[in-house]
Amino acid sequence: MMEKLIFLALDGLSWNVIKEMLSENKLKNIKKLVKEGASSVLKADFPLISPKIWASIFTGKKPEKHVILDFYSTKGDLRTKLIWETLRKNNRRMGIYRPLTSWDALEVEDI
Repeated sequence: MMEKLIFLALDGLSWNVIKEMLSENKLKNIKKLVKEGASSVLKADFPLISPKIWASIFTGKKPEKHVILDFYSTKGDLRTKLIWETLRKNNRRMGIYRPLTSWDALEVEDI
């Protein structure tokens, strides 16, 4: 049986805000995920532009390789494969919900 992985990333949400809410006993499900799983602060190069960051996450490549640099970038600008393309090629299943700057996410099979 294949292990399942949940990758949860929230655009623009700071760990400072999350930690404050956790200390107020809010976000109980997030607290459980942090306690039982793994979490980390994103380290990214400035300027912190969402399409550039998400493209790096979804490709595993630096902006110089994927060349998605701003909100005007299109799928035609993308120069590398997205992680789900690699997973599909290796017969792995993946579900994605509303990925920012990912143009072909609707082609991915739901889990």
